[in-house]
Amino acid sequence: MEIKDYIKSCSQIKIYNDGKCATIDKTCDGYEAIIVAWDKMTEKAIEMPAFGVSLNSYTLEQLKRGLWVEFVFEKETYHCEMPFLKLLVNIVSDYKGFNIIRYTKEDGYFGRCYYLQLATDMSEFEKIVRNIYFD
Repeated sequence: MEIKDYIKSCSQIKIYNDGKCATIDKTCDGYEAIIVAWDKMTEKAIEMPAFGVSLNSYTLEQLKRGLWVEFVFEKETYHCEMPFLKLLVNIVSDYKGFNIIRYTKEDGYFGRCYYLQLATDMSEFEKIVRNIYFD
């Protein structure tokens, strides 16, 4: 399974917009819309080795600016021998690739990331996320 496929099993989605957070659980209409938009955006994506390493304090500071989506899981999950409870993505409209930042109970947002190279940009995904956040 590729990292992009784990998203379908998340229990909750959090949208951060300039530090303000909206939580969407599986019973909300927005949940399915985000999952469908994610699948469309990542349809032809290629998982690649990430050069990025997250530092918890830096990531927490960055969450105060811009648009972010966090996928929350009910239990610790592993991909490429790296654990996570949450996966965090910075949404930037014209990006065609991005780091997926792992969160673990022990270290927070610290350690190696995953990376996806897209066949398109993030603009359509961003529109969906913004529409749900501001709905």
